[in-house]
Amino acid sequence: MLADLARGRMRTAGKLADLSMALAGRFTGHHALMCRLHLDRIAVFNTAVAGLQEQITTRAAPWQREQDLLKSSPRLR
Repeated sequence: MLADLARGRMRTAGKLADLSMALAGRFTGHHALMCRLHLDRIAVFNTAVAGLQEQITTRAAPWQREQDLLKSSPRLR
């Protein structure tokens, strides 16, 4: 079931079979707790990044025209 959630290159036939074998075994309550702690920490970081992106966008707004000009330059692509 977990192997079916794989994305990208892990979805290739050989890797998906290897992933299924690697996931077979014991997954205890302790493992679930550790996964939950990691996912919670990732969520905190994602929220922080979103807040920083919002601040950057707000503070960079006065220079939107200049940003657009830079983006339109073929040498900077």
